[in-house]
Amino acid sequence: MSTPRRSRKFYPRCHSTPNPERSLGRDRLPISAFGWYRVLVFSRDHRETISGVFHRLRRLTHSLTARYTHLGGETDAMEDAGAFLTFYVNDATEARELHGLSSWQLGHLKVRVNGRMPWMRLTPWYSQSIRNAVLSRHDPIRQSLDLTLFHLDPEWRNDFCALAQPSCLRAVIAIVAEEMPHLVRLRLDKNYLRNLRPFFGVERRLPRLQCLSLANNELDDCLSELQVFRFLPLIELNLSGNRLPPSHERSVRNEWPRLRILNNIELYPRPHQRISSSLHNSRGYLVTRLCQETGMNAHWSRGALEVNDWNYSRTLRAFWTFHRNGQIPQKAFDSA
Repeated sequence: MSTPRRSRKFYPRCHSTPNPERSLGRDRLPISAFGWYRVLVFSRDHRETISGVFHRLRRLTHSLTARYTHLGGETDAMEDAGAFLTFYVNDATEARELHGLSSWQLGHLKVRVNGRMPWMRLTPWYSQSIRNAVLSRHDPIRQSLDLTLFHLDPEWRNDFCALAQPSCLRAVIAIVAEEMPHLVRLRLDKNYLRNLRPFFGVERRLPRLQCLSLANNELDDCLSELQVFRFLPLIELNLSGNRLPPSHERSVRNEWPRLRILNNIELYPRPHQRISSSLHNSRGYLVTRLCQETGMNAHWSRGALEVNDWNYSRTLRAFWTFHRNGQIPQKAFDSA
């Protein structure tokens, strides 16, 4: 697991994230994407204790609220592995005070502060909090889920949870698959995502997912990360605001030839995707094609085409209009 890189994108800052212009200087406090700061304490005295460390730090600072304290360092960065003690604070003022402590104040101790996120254990209580946050963002009528800026959800007033952490993302995917298996639309914007491997096998868990937004994340290797979605029947995909190469749109269209909307821009069918007039007029073919593109069963697809005089384009436009308004019943998507 790696911490998201600094970015020039201006997302809403967390309550404790300092302004970059106030952090200038050689010993500036590292910018934290999530407003949480990792504090590592190194000691040259093998007799040192946790209570002794906090007694000294609280004397040297105005306030200190330590979270997720444990002995030893963290293994996601080599320079953090050898610490005597690790804890986290979610307040930039506290982090700045700790970062500014000098060696003559600390004696045999050394304090290092960085912006790396906490490692979270999926305890029963923590898993239930994730479930509550996910369910509160679900729209059952439109079968959509909006997880934009998930780390700023009210459920995390005093705790940390970010989809950029693979364990949290895996937990969210499991909850979505269990609670909303018929999900059609999923938004994951502004979550600093770089690793999409937790989505492996998503086509079995969410087989009807057709619209996916990954806008304004930290993706920089387009196809290699997106391969986890290659078996989904995607018709809409948003990758805008990521660090992708200019040629990514061509690669994405080659991988998902049925895409209708890419990066909020409507796509037109390529010449080799156009079908002959005789095949186009085949009613059986039109029913099958509508089933594939909308997820409706054959009975409802045939009925929709009949209502629109077997005009495929008009039927598809009508479907998406009714779908956006939540006017298509769930039985239209159930197996006939």
